[in-house]
Amino acid sequence: DVTTGAQDDLERVTKMAYAMVVDYGMSDRLGPLNYDRSRDQDTPLHGNPYSDATAQAIDEEVRALVDEARSRAKTLLRKERALLDDLAAALLDQEVLDSDALATLLGERPHGDSTPTSGRASDGGEAVRKR
Repeated sequence: DVTTGAQDDLERVTKMAYAMVVDYGMSDRLGPLNYDRSRDQDTPLHGNPYSDATAQAIDEEVRALVDEARSRAKTLLRKERALLDDLAAALLDQEVLDSDALATLLGERPHGDSTPTSGRASDGGEAVRKR
């Protein structure tokens, strides 16, 4: 079920998927083209600069991207359910977890630390808080 708290996530993922297809040409089906003509001065302000069939194909590609991402996320959450439950319990117990606590709980990051700080809340890094 989708909750009100997830509304922002849905808006963001939809905008991101449209940008991938329309702005960045990241669609095998539509090819490496930029379909966003909203910034072109030569394009009329009304309507799309492409056909209804292309608009439908864009919508279908965006839907496929979002559906695939949702499926991958659900699969990952099911696979890592025990870790997710441990994380939830730790947040209920401690309320704030710094990067060291997360590393202890979840293991080291598989691709290393990409942040310039150590990740501690006290030195400006991000901490995980319960909501």
